Formats: sequence, structure tokens, C-alpha cells
Amino acid sequence: MKRDSFAANPRTVLAMRKAMIGSLLVIGVLVSASALHLVQTRNRVAQATAQATNLDKTLNDLRLEVSHRPAEPSEPADATRGVLTGLQSSIEKSARTAGCTINEFQATPERTPYLSAFSLETDRKDWEQVNVRLSLFGPLSSALTTVEGLRRSGVPIEPDSIEIARQSVSETGVTSVALRLAFRILVKAGNPS
Repeated sequence: MKRDSFAANPRTVLAMRKAMIGSLLVIGVLVSASALHLVQTRNRVAQATAQATNLDKTLNDLRLEVSHRPAEPSEPADATRGVLTGLQSSIEKSARTAGCTINEFQATPERTPYLSAFSLETDRKDWEQVNVRLSLFGPLSSALTTVEGLRRSGVPIEPDSIEIARQSVSETGVTSVALRLAFRILVKAGNPS
């Protein structure tokens, strides 16, 4: 009997066994690594799910707390801001129409008890005031028209000072001025609007 067969060669069989064992070892290592990765991924998913559940619970608790919170009263500062915004829009429109540029519109954020510029005491406890400064630039007639627009704004004001300084005179004789006006807007005390 001839032993030339490839499968019958003991060295070939031994090499095949070693290759199979090596392959099985590599497959075993890969399967083990995959299993470890799978376990780690499941742990991360479980942690993320637990965290999402906690965040969802916290969000629901906050929504419940907000829904049971009593409505806060309207702040006078918010109402004052609304009056100031309306006044500023009105003055900007007046200035734009007249051909002036507003350089500054500044107001104090808080209300103070009304005190006339003409007395040291007040008997008018039902009024409060907010100080405002306005600075604009343009032709003299346009600047005065813009100031006249304050009257049309519908907001009661009391002027403190007005300063007009000539800036330039054009070739046609038109005088451009810088006008600074300090005044107070008057609002009803305790009235949010």
C-alpha cells in the first residue's frame, strides 16, 4: 500500500491540526472579545436608559411645580419698560420723519416718587416718575419738531432741562444742532401700566 496520499501524511495531518487549533483559538478570542464588547454596550445602554428615566422624572416634577406655582403679579418695572419702549418708538418715528438722528435715549430702570422740579415736597402720592435723557442731532427746525413729538406720544412728561448747541451751518443757511433734553415721564403709582 502506497502512502503518497496528502491526507495520510502525518506531517500534513499534524500541520492541519495545528492550523485548526490556531484558528479555533483565534475564533475563541474573537468571540470572547465580542461577548465582552456586547456586555459593555448593554451596560452603557442600561446606564443611559436609567439616566434618561431620571431626567424625564425631573422634567415632569419641574413641570408639575411650575403648573402649581401662583401667577406672579405684574412688575411695575416691566410696565415702565413697556411705556419707555413705546415712548422711544414714538420719538424715533418723529425724528425719522423730521430728519433728525437720535444719538441717545437713556432711562433709569426704577420708578421714584413724583417730585416736581418746582417744589421740595409733594402732596401727589398717586404719581411716580422715571428719569429720561434724550440726545439728538439735526437741523434746528427738525430737532424742535422731534421734541414736539413728545407731546403727541401720549405719555405725560415734565421737562427738567433742554440744551441746544449749534454744530454747523450749511451753505444754504440751515443750522444743525445737538439737542439734549432731560425729562421725567409720569406714571400712576401702583398702576402697572
